[in-house]
Amino acid sequence: MMRYVVLLATFLSLVWFPWPITVVLMVVSSMFVPLSGIVFGVLFDMVYAPVGAVSMPLGVLWGSAASLAGYMISRFIRTRIMSV
Repeated sequence: MMRYVVLLATFLSLVWFPWPITVVLMVVSSMFVPLSGIVFGVLFDMVYAPVGAVSMPLGVLWGSAASLAGYMISRFIRTRIMSV
């Protein structure tokens, strides 16, 4: 249930909250669902990036980094819980 609440909060934060809160929620949601960072990164670029202002899609890059970090953290936590 917590997984769905965090995903919904991240999606709603794209519209209602400033971008730093969205980035923090993106990292947190990537811990629950690792590929969500990339999806929210694409949505982040579609909402916040003005046309022609940036040469690289920073939301996708940060979302990919969040997905990688979330994947590594979730694997580490699952491994430690299972081994105890």
